[in-house]
Amino acid sequence: MKIIRTKKNLFIFLLISLFLSACRKEVDRTPLGAKKLDCLVSGNITLTNHNPNGVDYICDCDVEISSGVYTIEKNVTIEFSNGGGIRVTNSGALSANGTAAEPIIMRGSSVSQNYWLGISFESNSTNNELNHFQILNAGMRAIGVEVAGGTNIQDAAIAVSGRLKMSNSTISKSAGSGLVVNETGKLFGFSSNTIQQCNNFPVFMYAGQLNNTAFNTCSFSANTKNYIGIYSVSSNAEVAETVNFVETSIPYFGLSTLSFQAPATMASGVHLTMSENSAFIVHPSSSLKINGTAVKPVQISGENAVAGSWRGMLVRSNSTNNVFNYLIISDGGQAELGFGTGITNLAVGELAKAQLTLNNCESIRSAGCQLSHSTADGTIVNNSSNITNVCTY
Repeated sequence: MKIIRTKKNLFIFLLISLFLSACRKEVDRTPLGAKKLDCLVSGNITLTNHNPNGVDYICDCDVEISSGVYTIEKNVTIEFSNGGGIRVTNSGALSANGTAAEPIIMRGSSVSQNYWLGISFESNSTNNELNHFQILNAGMRAIGVEVAGGTNIQDAAIAVSGRLKMSNSTISKSAGSGLVVNETGKLFGFSSNTIQQCNNFPVFMYAGQLNNTAFNTCSFSANTKNYIGIYSVSSNAEVAETVNFVETSIPYFGLSTLSFQAPATMASGVHLTMSENSAFIVHPSSSLKINGTAVKPVQISGENAVAGSWRGMLVRSNSTNNVFNYLIISDGGQAELGFGTGITNLAVGELAKAQLTLNNCESIRSAGCQLSHSTADGTIVNNSSNITNVCTY
């Protein structure tokens, strides 16, 4: 009898416990002292470092700043729930200026890599600025990018289709790329930034914007595709602006054919990796000056270190500035570069007068010739003892 009575009492106790659990209010997990951000913002707003307990603000929506300046003061921390983020649209602006000792932090309420959306800069306000700023665990912000005439969807922690200045800041653990700038986006300064542990490129941008960056002052590490991703626009794969490639700690990566319409230069130590089926074209209106040295040559290679990994380079410009010093070009010859150019790493002349001087250059792992030139249109001066397999077309 005693055993039966004990089992009965235990059963009643469990029922009461379940009832009390059901009636208990859900635990409020909002950080103590944190304020909730409004989802729609118009007019000037300032976020302050008001909470001595840590997190100053929380966000559970995709905040839209449609007008006014959204100012974030130094040492402010904002936590975002899943699906939270910030969009800066119309005439709105986001100005986040921390200090080295007291940075501004935006992070997910979970440390999961793809926990929250990130920031989208869609306005062209001159007040859009991030300085001594950290964005962590974002990367679900999708942005459409026109790559060589086709649409490419990229996820990013920070997406720019408007205007942004960014310095002394960190992007970490993005589920996509760190920063993506589409064909309408513009960077008005990008320096001394750190981008790390992102699940795609640290930076992916239109090649014509390179002159607005100082990538040689930035740090990139432990990203899945640890390259500076660049692309062209239009079906003609155009890069319309003057471009100066500076040496960086990681290679550039051409996701598409790059047809330079304006003068371009490459500093010593530059390394450009080209994707499959892509080509590097120097348009008749352009020129290309390569300033490699014996110690720091310029390298242009395929994505894979095998002959025929990419199409190669075609020079169609007749500029006297087309001088290559200490270039190592490799892995070309996947397909012809133009009408009748044949399979080669480097071709000069195609339906337009072209000239090129090569000093101390190398052409290796070609699926065809090391160097080719048109007998009708192409003039070469080859001062490179390692380039001996020269073909004509």
